[in-house]
Amino acid sequence: MRPVRVLYAAGALVLAGLVLVATLLTRGTTLGWLTTRLAAEASEALGRKVSLTEAPYLQVGSILELRLRGVQVANAEWAGDEALAELDEAYAALKLRSLFTDGPLEFDRVSIDGLRLRVTRNDEGRSNLPEILTRRESGIRSAPPDEAPPPDGSVVPFVLDDLSVRDVVLRRDNGKQGTQQELRITELTQTVNEADELLVNARGSLQNQPWSLQGTHSGLRSLLTGEMLQGEAEARLADLALTFDYRLADLNRLENLILSARLAGTPPERIADLSPLLNVGEPL
Repeated sequence: MRPVRVLYAAGALVLAGLVLVATLLTRGTTLGWLTTRLAAEASEALGRKVSLTEAPYLQVGSILELRLRGVQVANAEWAGDEALAELDEAYAALKLRSLFTDGPLEFDRVSIDGLRLRVTRNDEGRSNLPEILTRRESGIRSAPPDEAPPPDGSVVPFVLDDLSVRDVVLRRDNGKQGTQQELRITELTQTVNEADELLVNARGSLQNQPWSLQGTHSGLRSLLTGEMLQGEAEARLADLALTFDYRLADLNRLENLILSARLAGTPPERIADLSPLLNVGEPL
């Protein structure tokens, strides 16, 4: 009888452990014991050292919540001591049921707060990005124009209700050409109104010139089916103003696209340098 009792005791311990883990996950817990392993796996995948100054936070329920804080990705050895990427905080809330369907992943909310990305090329044209991000994909088959859409009818890999991005700086240096571009996103939000429309608002700077964007676009159902996509938006960059509206009947086949756009204003210095079509001081 002793082996049977030992077996029952071991089973009870395993069950108690599973209940404890489930309780912690449903209430939310930091994964301190997993921090080193996650950093090591990410470092191996990117070929760069990845550091996590804080343990990830995970909560599992009908919504799966994940929060990362204090992430840093080391730069290429030749690119200096400054990190390639630094992230203060990222948060994602995923509808758990979408993991078990053939449709796209459905996110309730995604937020990014404090991201600095520094991309550079040396005099030989070599990029400091990890090889996994610069390697060209080969053998990708182009789908015939009359190929049927996926069985679930979706044309996007994920949909997102609520997006919040703050304090993002993207800097690109080209040593060979001696140029530098800097894009700042002070704030960017996407929300869904009662009519299931996506409302987008954003502001920041490009080459130290202020920019902003406001727009209203088709809701999540149109994104899922790829049918009747439409919207309108207004964007400004210094004195340049772009207004446009569009209508696309079928994203699966890119049929019946109607686009109307108007660009007016005077390109400022440094912005005109980005395009051969723009000249400093010449009104559009």
